[in-house]
Amino acid sequence: MESTTAVFPENPNRKWAFFWRSTLMILFGLFLVRAVQSNRDDFLAYYHAGVRALHGISPYRSEETPYRYLPVTAYFFIPFTVFSVPVARILFFLANFGAAVAIYTKIRKYFGDLVTLLIALLFFRFHNHDF
Repeated sequence: MESTTAVFPENPNRKWAFFWRSTLMILFGLFLVRAVQSNRDDFLAYYHAGVRALHGISPYRSEETPYRYLPVTAYFFIPFTVFSVPVARILFFLANFGAAVAIYTKIRKYFGDLVTLLIALLFFRFHNHDF
C-alpha cells in the first residue's frame, strides 16, 4: 500500500496560514483586553489634546494629561472625541491593529512567511507597548 503523502503532498502554506490566523486571534484578544483595561497611557493624552484642539485651545495646555507630540496628532484625534473615552479607545485600537495587519500582510506577500515572522518578532516589543 502506498502512502497518501506522495499523492497529496503536505502544503507548507497551510501551516503558515494556520499559524498567522492563530497568532492574530491570540494577539487581538490579548491587546484588546489590555487596551480596554488601561487607564493611564498615551491615548488619554492624545484624546484630551484632541478635545482641546477642537475647542480652539492649545493641545499643550494641560497638567493632567501632558501632551508632548506634534500638533497634527491632536487634530487627527478630533474625530475620536465624538465618542466617550472607552469607545474611542476601542476604535483607535481597531484602526491601529488593522493597520498593523495590513502592513504585515503586504510584507508577507512580497517577502514570505519567514521574513514576516522575523520582522514581527523584532518589532513585537514596540507592538506590545503601542497596543
